[in-house]
Amino acid sequence: MINDAPGQAAEPERDQLSPETVLDWLRRNPDFLSDNPEVLATLAPPQRSFGDGVVDMQKFMLDRLQTRFSVLERREKQIMSAADDNADRQARILQAALGLVAAADIDALAGFLRSNLPEALDLEAAAFCVEDGPGPRWPAGTRVLAAKRIRQLMGTRRQVVLRPDYKAKPDVFGDASARIGSVAYIRLRPDAAERRMMVALGAGSADGFTKDQSTDLLCFLADILDIRLEQCRGDRS
Repeated sequence: MINDAPGQAAEPERDQLSPETVLDWLRRNPDFLSDNPEVLATLAPPQRSFGDGVVDMQKFMLDRLQTRFSVLERREKQIMSAADDNADRQARILQAALGLVAAADIDALAGFLRSNLPEALDLEAAAFCVEDGPGPRWPAGTRVLAAKRIRQLMGTRRQVVLRPDYKAKPDVFGDASARIGSVAYIRLRPDAAERRMMVALGAGSADGFTKDQSTDLLCFLADILDIRLEQCRGDRS
């Protein structure tokens, strides 16, 4: 252990700055606050009294600046969170697309939609749906809906319909409907017999699918599925 020489004061630790040290540094760097205005958001302005009815504009402006920085900071966190969510969603969609491409035949494709797609997209359930009518039979597990049922659920124009806070329909999701809080209906091209088809995705939370959510990735998934369905049905014919 090394002792200080008699009469010699111990040097202050480098991470313990005195107010005088800070003031001296700021005087020697007068542009610091101009170059780093976010620091103002953490400062406590001095209270000054000017008498009744007189407003301290300096404090008012600093309070306003601090509020603005707080708002901007919250927005930045929201944007970063949304970017992370979008990146995760994109990665899951691409994983699902690879699974669709890898399916060897129509039975494997239908099995992937029913069993593997929910896990790939972190969902409760997925269903491949075809309206009833004359035409070739689809593989086991296909949800056969009443005629015009898909039009009733989706309308006639949109390729993707999102339903937040939604009570899932048993004819679409079967026993899994009780676990679903929001859904996405994705329109597919009609089959060779002109029967309407769709994929129904069910999320466990009421906000798993929201009306302001982008549908580009879901449309991409539908395009991949349309191509694979046509290829697999052609292999079987």
